[in-house]
Amino acid sequence: DDFSLQVDPLTVKESVTVAPRTTTVVTSANSSSSSSSSSSTTTTTINQ
Repeated sequence: DDFSLQVDPLTVKESVTVAPRTTTVVTSANSSSSSSSSSSTTTTTINQ
């Protein structure tokens, strides 16, 4: 149980990190003007 609890937050954190990146890609494809600000947001997420 303890091991599962340790893995859980990591999995959730990865999912939360991947989701915004996927959204950023879609946003960039739909609006090139938003890609600049979206790239900054993606970089910040990766750095954190």
